[in-house]
Amino acid sequence: MCQSAVTYCTLCTSNTACTQCQDGYYLASATSCLSCNTLTGCLNCAASNNCTLCASGYYLSSGTCYVCPSNCSACTSSTSCTACNPQFYLSSTTCLACEDTLIGCHSCSSNAVCLSCGGGYLLAGSTCSPCSSTLPACSLCSAAGVCQSCQQGYYLDSGSTCKLCSSSATLSNCLLCNSSSVCQYCQTGYYLASNLCNLCSSVLSNC
Repeated sequence: MCQSAVTYCTLCTSNTACTQCQDGYYLASATSCLSCNTLTGCLNCAASNNCTLCASGYYLSSGTCYVCPSNCSACTSSTSCTACNPQFYLSSTTCLACEDTLIGCHSCSSNAVCLSCGGGYLLAGSTCSPCSSTLPACSLCSAAGVCQSCQQGYYLDSGSTCKLCSSSATLSNCLLCNSSSVCQYCQTGYYLASNLCNLCSSVLSNC
């Protein structure tokens, strides 16, 4: 490290004569180190129009950084990916969506190995299965296999199990509910009052 008056200078022959700049800067003159960030996607450069190292998501071609193809996190050209963004996997030199080949998959390492599943699915080995396949009537579950939300017509009890609305002692004739004591919609012939289903004929004769 030289003791130079030139900002961002790392090598110099005198206090005012710089010969090399810090990474991310280029030598514009013996007295000036300028930033490479004027070049899109460039980390290091040799001149104002000559990049030597590109940021992630870009590839270098003839001193210029170009954006990688869609869904690529790293690439060597406009048609060759070497790594993919989350939710995609590398197939040869192309990034393909995990969910296109693995139903319910959120992230994967290949077209046969899922790493995490999307909402409503549970990871079983290397594939995703609907929550309801192991947790009856469950529409959303955690990675640990605990139900978090139920299908319509069911409510989630204290044991994280989905129970039919009408199975609750207080919700007979209920079609839709959000708990064991709060009905939202009743069966035909019943009306909703105070979160419970009441027989229409009890207040309306011949109903």
